[in-house]
Amino acid sequence: METSQPQHRDLRTVVHTTLRAVAELETLVRSMNELATQQDELRARHERLERDYRELLQAHEDLRREHGTVTQALTESRAACDTLRSESELRRRASRRRKVMVVDDANSELKMMESILSSVGHQVLAYGDGAELEEKVAAERPDVVLLDIIMPNRNGYEILRSLKRDERTKHTPVVIITSRNQDSDRVWSKRQGADEYVVKPFTREQLLAVVERVAG
Repeated sequence: METSQPQHRDLRTVVHTTLRAVAELETLVRSMNELATQQDELRARHERLERDYRELLQAHEDLRREHGTVTQALTESRAACDTLRSESELRRRASRRRKVMVVDDANSELKMMESILSSVGHQVLAYGDGAELEEKVAAERPDVVLLDIIMPNRNGYEILRSLKRDERTKHTPVVIITSRNQDSDRVWSKRQGADEYVVKPFTREQLLAVVERVAG
């Protein structure tokens, strides 16, 4: 009887230890299962984040393309507005038809100015030299004279002085059109009575603007 009691206690100890080990093992298994579940959730979350990131990249690319399209549309709209404004200005100028006398010994320059002025409705009187120009101005009574400086026989300054001394023509606006671009030429032209001074090469807009400004 004395030997059976210790054996019984040892058996209970073993059973108790075993049960505790089983409980700890179950706890460990549950922890592993929870970790596995968390890992699955993290993997799913990671996949969602990757998918969201790709969608954001695609949205960014779409926005970049749309920005380019909008920018191009704005540029085209601005160009269209500029064209409409220019056409409107040309129509406005054409409605104010002027008689313009152009004097230049360079035939190409003469033809170019005649073409520009005629395109907006101005009446153009073109001459290749200044012969008897005072009589022509007095007879035709142009709204403005466009006068070159360097010409054979009579230069522009001589003609300008004569026009401004003549009672019949002294109030006719005269614009010097020349390739000479020195300040001294500008000052001298003003002293001789020129109303404006335009340097070659000039643009279509510059020529039309000076005629509009001087002719009133």
